[in-house]
Amino acid sequence: MFNIFKFMKNTSKNDAIEIFLNETNLRCKELSLELLKDFGLCEYTYNIEKSVEELGLEKELIEELIKEYIVQILDSKQQFLQYIKEIQESKLNNQNSDYTLLRHLAHKNLGVAKNLDIEDAQKILYDIKTNDNIECLSLLVELLEISAIRLNPECAYKFLN
Repeated sequence: MFNIFKFMKNTSKNDAIEIFLNETNLRCKELSLELLKDFGLCEYTYNIEKSVEELGLEKELIEELIKEYIVQILDSKQQFLQYIKEIQESKLNNQNSDYTLLRHLAHKNLGVAKNLDIEDAQKILYDIKTNDNIECLSLLVELLEISAIRLNPECAYKFLN
């Protein structure tokens, strides 16, 4: 989705991260105007204090778990897209479409999102688990990436860079 290197040229790291986040938010709004109107995810802000209270863990530990989650999602993106491509190819070849691997990956990531109480990711991953529309699934994966980036743009920037 994002060409991280375009943000690096002649800009400081902080400026590049800010531009990166602005581009991410802009794409979120574009997606919200398309098929994903009902999600309302661009307005969502993660509440780490709620997670601290509910999980009974130190804020620093949850911040580290969030960073690991971001890396996991950004790393899983290509696998999601590969599974979607395989499903699409099977449909084009009039073969049975097997969503099992896609749904299993969504389920695995959904468990982490639930544990950390990341509400927007929970909605997206649940929809990935239950949706059969290939076009929509691709957009949902992109929105999942956006959700991860918005949790901690600096962490996402470092991972993608």
